[in-house]
Amino acid sequence: MEEHNHNVNSVQVFSVDEEKLKFRVIVAVDGEQYRQAPAGALPPASVLDGDGSYEIDIPVPTAIANSERYNQCLIKCDTFTAAASINSNTPTWATGIGVPGGGAATDGVAVKASAIELQVNVATGQSSVSVINNDYAGAVNHLVQSGDKSQPVVDIAGYRQLIPGQLVNQGNGLQFGPAAGGYGWLGMMRDLSPLLCANPFGQRLRIRLVDPLSRAKMCIMNSAGLNNGDIGKYYFQFEVTMVPNKTGC
Repeated sequence: MEEHNHNVNSVQVFSVDEEKLKFRVIVAVDGEQYRQAPAGALPPASVLDGDGSYEIDIPVPTAIANSERYNQCLIKCDTFTAAASINSNTPTWATGIGVPGGGAATDGVAVKASAIELQVNVATGQSSVSVINNDYAGAVNHLVQSGDKSQPVVDIAGYRQLIPGQLVNQGNGLQFGPAAGGYGWLGMMRDLSPLLCANPFGQRLRIRLVDPLSRAKMCIMNSAGLNNGDIGKYYFQFEVTMVPNKTGC
């Protein structure tokens, strides 16, 4: 019996007009430089910037991203990495200085973080959070606080995404090989579905890294000096696809 091999050549066809709607936004934050406290003093608790909360500007790459025809888009963060400065051999995730609770500034509190909640204050109605924890009185950095230990904290505003992480060796700034303090945090979310959001381009947005349980903002600190604040370097990659407005019938 004669066998025939049928090889089918497939060609992936791209639409130029559709590809023009896709954008990649890379955000890099040096937490140590973002907010420098006065020498010998802690930042006041009333200051919300830094220590896990950062304001960023999203520039307009093309006219499409600034067009009135595109008021919404699909957004996802597909890559996140974080590491401490080269001056720290004992980095840890910790809640930011001055939170929670308000009042006088407090030292950071070390957190064992298997995942981080990424918050971006771009408008969307496509995410919600429900948390059951053991300290409702202390968790003040969420939008809605309700009930006691038997009732969840509910948060339903803005972009939310859970970022799982693993430790990877990134060197210590002096060599590529394994070294004390040379580990960083890596989260890859390439298969994550995007969320429908408002157009972020040309806007000043706030990115927050949040402990999913306590709802307090968090950042990388030196475990040997948690009162010295943020020493993290944070890198985000966002995929943004513009969605055309609906036209009349």
